[in-house]
Amino acid sequence: MVAELENSWEPHREGAPHLQAEPGEQTEDNHQGSGGVEVPVAEEDNSLDSDGEGGRQRIGRFIIGDGYGVKPTIRVRYSDKYANARAGQPLSRNETRDSQYASALGGGDNPWAPFNSKKDWEIAKWAKLRGVGSTAFSELLAIDGVHEALNLSYKNSNELNRIIDKLPGRPQFKRREVVQSGEVLEFYSRDIIECLRSLWGDPNFGDDLILEPERLYADEDMTIRIYHDMNTGKWWWDTQGTTRSKNITIVPLIISSDKTQLTTFRGKKAYPVYLTIGNIPKHIRRKPSRQGQVLLAYLPTSSLGHITNKASRRRCLSNLFHHCMQFILKPIERAGHDGIILVSGDGAARKCFPILAAYVGDYPEQTLVALVKNGNCPTCPAPRKDIGDWESNLEPRDTEKIIEALNSINKGAAEFTKACAGARIKPVQCIFWKNLPFGISHLSRVTGTEHDQISRFLLALVTDIRLPGGHSNAQLICAVRAMLDFINLAKYPIHTSETLAQMNDALHMFHLNRDIFISLGIRKDFNIPKLHNSGHYYKFIQLYGTADNFNMEYTERLHIDLMAKHPTSRGVPIEVICTKYGATQFIPALSRFIAQYQHPEYSKAQVKVASNHIHIPFSKVSVFHRLKFVSYDAYSLNPLDESVVDSIHTDPVHLDKYRKIIPGRFDTAIIQVKNSGSDFSLKGISEGPELQVVQGFSCNGPGGASCKHYSYFSHSFKCPAIPKIWTSSTCFMVI
Repeated sequence: MVAELENSWEPHREGAPHLQAEPGEQTEDNHQGSGGVEVPVAEEDNSLDSDGEGGRQRIGRFIIGDGYGVKPTIRVRYSDKYANARAGQPLSRNETRDSQYASALGGGDNPWAPFNSKKDWEIAKWAKLRGVGSTAFSELLAIDGVHEALNLSYKNSNELNRIIDKLPGRPQFKRREVVQSGEVLEFYSRDIIECLRSLWGDPNFGDDLILEPERLYADEDMTIRIYHDMNTGKWWWDTQGTTRSKNITIVPLIISSDKTQLTTFRGKKAYPVYLTIGNIPKHIRRKPSRQGQVLLAYLPTSSLGHITNKASRRRCLSNLFHHCMQFILKPIERAGHDGIILVSGDGAARKCFPILAAYVGDYPEQTLVALVKNGNCPTCPAPRKDIGDWESNLEPRDTEKIIEALNSINKGAAEFTKACAGARIKPVQCIFWKNLPFGISHLSRVTGTEHDQISRFLLALVTDIRLPGGHSNAQLICAVRAMLDFINLAKYPIHTSETLAQMNDALHMFHLNRDIFISLGIRKDFNIPKLHNSGHYYKFIQLYGTADNFNMEYTERLHIDLMAKHPTSRGVPIEVICTKYGATQFIPALSRFIAQYQHPEYSKAQVKVASNHIHIPFSKVSVFHRLKFVSYDAYSLNPLDESVVDSIHTDPVHLDKYRKIIPGRFDTAIIQVKNSGSDFSLKGISEGPELQVVQGFSCNGPGGASCKHYSYFSHSFKCPAIPKIWTSSTCFMVI
């Protein structure tokens, strides 16, 4: 299946989507480049230890036009340099996944099986994707003659669900139990090997799978290296070389989790763990609709409150996490050492070595995985008191020394604790990555959306700021600008040796000017783990490709897509809405909305009269505490991606876990309801557009009655030259 193209540069790969050759233009089979430029073909290199740059290819034409990043001039694939290694080559050809799928359904010549026809399938698709309720759909099909006239293979929603459940799909979740300090906990997981087979064998990815590493260069002299997808980094190339075998395909596993993204699964709190592979190009992995990520497990989130000693509780929580992850990843130990046969969607069978290459998470997950204490760097052994220094970025921790310390558990508790202290790790008994081949790297998440919005105007705020004590703001501007430069350079989708040097220089410039924050009394030091970790980005990108290969926002978007139907608070009484939330006119506003929704032709006076006769048949609503405003940037690298330009928070006063009072937050925003023209600005207010001042929340209707969402706006006013404000509340439906 032809992959969906993104507006970002993608290096040419065999089988990847590309422009059709022009008439008279030769293809790569005739030793021509994709743009008709002759590509030098290297003679076969039978040595795996050759130091030459054999197999260099000059790249001619690209699938994306100018303006989307640096384009490579030379490409050196692993198979070009080491032709005898046959990296990524298939062992045999089997039945395609589509054929297997058709055979499993037993539909014969019917391409729509298990449905009777295209119409049968389209109606099922509409019923499941367009939000129609199961009861309503069943009632529709129960109307006399409807089922027969449409020739459907199902008579109600339950029968449709049974048909869907029988379709071949991704592995099912299985319930597991684990006992930790006397408490029985449950977690749910899928078989990771079966998940891997599902990803690898997806026919949607068949033409796009990356099967071998390659080196890209921006110049003819091959002095400027380009980093993009994961296979352009040094790690994949070096790992391919360590196998010393033929017909080997490396499958880099990427695990990600975020404990802040809690969800409710089967009535209990859990946080999700996702799996993807570096063989899937990042432009596919970043789109939830392409399903390049697999939800691998739900981990338990018990606080183990019955353990009163805090140190013991933290140690038990670490053991709980590693025990669950070890159970989930256990099959990878043997598969990573011995290899397994994976069949891609086109039927090609390859001997693959799945290797856990990266664990992507925020700082708490990194310390949990790396066994280091809070405040330390999970990547290098930099002293905690020195991690704020520019020179504190050291070589990665000695994995062999750490594993040696972990294996000392057989010598007794005292010896084990002493060995772990010597290796500067926590004494955790069950480490999920200890027996995995080649080890892993701990990669942090990319800057979040809200921080990205702040960075757009932060420099402008400090440009003319007056500092106390007669301090010049020049050093402050240099520090802020340098950090913003680093953040934006770190997010480049394509990097070169030169842009990496610029990124490192920007971070160095920040460190040279950061003392202004200490002089102003804003900070006492810069021993911040995340700031220290920024110094490792240079090496990480060289090893694993650009940072967007490991962006946590991809799995956050999956989490949002899966869990958006779950409100912040369920069943909040309307009297609480009117008092605690401050929505004093909620019932009148909702009544007016219902009247207007039922009778869109009514005038405002008629709506007001009709609202007096509206009966609200429920006393509780479910509440959402956040509204997001999204936009599309047609000139960005990914113009189809939604960009959260702002959000409105509406949180009432509440207590945190330490029983401290957290003040309420009710953001205020001005929203244009009726457009007075193509453009809108504050200057246009004098022309009189209708506006709403938002000081409330959104809530959905009563269960089953409606799946719509409503937003409460506490004030409505018109803006003539001298604004006239009135306090009648309104309620709008948000689709």
